[in-house]
Amino acid sequence: MEILYFSYIDYAVFTVMFGFSCIAGISLRSFKRATGSEYFKDDTKARVLPVALCLVASTVSGLSLLGFPSEVYTHGTQISMMVFSIMIMGIINNYVYLPVFYELQLKNPVDYLAIRFDEGTRRVASIFNSIGLCLSLPLIIYVPSLALTQVSGVNLNVIASVMFLICVSYATIVRMGTTEWLNAFQLAITVFALVIVLFMGIVSVGGVSRVWQKSMEGNRLEFFK
Repeated sequence: MEILYFSYIDYAVFTVMFGFSCIAGISLRSFKRATGSEYFKDDTKARVLPVALCLVASTVSGLSLLGFPSEVYTHGTQISMMVFSIMIMGIINNYVYLPVFYELQLKNPVDYLAIRFDEGTRRVASIFNSIGLCLSLPLIIYVPSLALTQVSGVNLNVIASVMFLICVSYATIVRMGTTEWLNAFQLAITVFALVIVLFMGIVSVGGVSRVWQKSMEGNRLEFFK
């Protein structure tokens, strides 16, 4: 099977998107020294829409974009039922936990443990959280790096190392208030690209009815099983 790599147009689009995010993030950054509260909460001046889009973008990773289609193709649509548990979790967070954190003006949920219990409990939770992040970050970096390797031909270790350095540097330099709008912009581009892929896939197969028929024949349509 022929291996397809990025064309000049693909590289141009990738470079423009990547360059715009980096340049916009650095140029819009305030070089004034900020406190921890100002850095994480942007002095509480953030608007609802960009924050909501930023939160959505933060949960849509390369791992989910590549993993969910593979899961559905291999094991069926059962994984889509997790949307109901996510909705229940969102309602509980909104009416039970969020009001408490907002009233206390905490930067992160771990700080609540120091207030509710003691500083030792907070440190233990922070350690376990850090361990979890250290174990999950390599996988999060690996999946998009693998995809980029397939279309560019560049060594996987090189791409993963460069991607890690860029992400860490970007998160260190850019403040939260700036990343809100940039994440919203990147989310819009991601959704736009997914819609194009969906449309082209449906057209190439022969229409929505044909997609549904092939899914039924492959026993991929299953709910609550």
